[in-house]
Amino acid sequence: MEDKPRLTQKQNDLVEIDEIKRISISDLVFSVTLPDGSVQKVLDDFSFEFSGPGTYCIVGENGQGKTSLLYLILGLYTSEGKVRYNNIPIEKCNLDYIRAEAISCCPQVCFAPDLPFNKARDRKRFLISDVT
Repeated sequence: MEDKPRLTQKQNDLVEIDEIKRISISDLVFSVTLPDGSVQKVLDDFSFEFSGPGTYCIVGENGQGKTSLLYLILGLYTSEGKVRYNNIPIEKCNLDYIRAEAISCCPQVCFAPDLPFNKARDRKRFLISDVT
C-alpha cells in the first residue's frame, strides 16, 4: 500500500494537504519595481523541485530572489509560472492551512535598528550564544 498524503476538499473547494511530499516550481518569472520606478527581473524562468520532507536552505547574494522565491512558494506573491504542492496547483490549495500546518520559514533576521545586537558582529555573537 502506497503512503499517500491525506487530501481534504473543503467547502470553498480548496484542498488541505496533510503532508507535503513535493513542491514543484516551474518557469517562474518575477519582477520588482525599484524605488526609482525601474523594473528589475528577479527570477527568470526559474524551475526547481523540493522532493521529500526535510529542511532546505536557500542561499545567495542580496537581491537574487531568495525571499521572493519563498513568498511565491507560500502564495504571498503571484507570478508567471507554476507552483504545485504534491502535483496540485497552488491556486487549488488552502494556503492558510499550508502556512499554519505544513511549512515553517525564517526568511530574514528582522531586528529593529536601534537594538544593540543589530550590528553584524553583535548579531553573530547573539546567535552563537543562543546555540551553544
